[in-house]
Amino acid sequence: MNISKFHIHQKHHLVLFCCAPWISGYINGEVRAACQTYLSFTGQDFNTGPLITDAQIPVDLCGKFDHVWEISNGDIFSHIADYETDHFIDDTIPSVFGWPAQGNKYFFRFNGFELPAEHKGGWAEFEDLNQNGNYDPDLGEYPIVRLKGHPYIPTEIMWMVFNDQGIHGLTASSPLGIEIQLTVFGFNCLGQCSIEQCLIQYI
Repeated sequence: MNISKFHIHQKHHLVLFCCAPWISGYINGEVRAACQTYLSFTGQDFNTGPLITDAQIPVDLCGKFDHVWEISNGDIFSHIADYETDHFIDDTIPSVFGWPAQGNKYFFRFNGFELPAEHKGGWAEFEDLNQNGNYDPDLGEYPIVRLKGHPYIPTEIMWMVFNDQGIHGLTASSPLGIEIQLTVFGFNCLGQCSIEQCLIQYI
């Protein structure tokens, strides 16, 4: 089934059909791999969710992380303006307050579950205005992306997390024990083609 939708220009042909990581390496002399093709019926190597201590899967949270968090720059700019008016947030925008960022004390209220405390390596990026390492949207902080160390507010940001610690139905490999945080973001740059606007970041 061809459902590719990525255009260079509106009148041009589609240029991307699928995008997914292929990773391999040696562990104790054994070649291991984690790959994904087209979500075909042959199986998959990745599962949704983060890894916690000793690269373990928080089994009770796997289904809850089968989700893509999305936010637009409109929500971000509204949030910034709200806080700058009187240093108080009047409108708790769900996409801002529910963002999966480190130490977000509002995450449970907007998502129905907690980010696992045992997780190492951080979560989605945000502008840490008070430099305390925690995401405080009630203090005017907001989601961002970083490019070469500089913060940017794209037109849209999408974030999800997945890992290869389960059964590898595609490659039949033993797990590598990796977690991947995927950030997709785009800029509405007038006069530029899509490939220059859309960026995909794997961490």
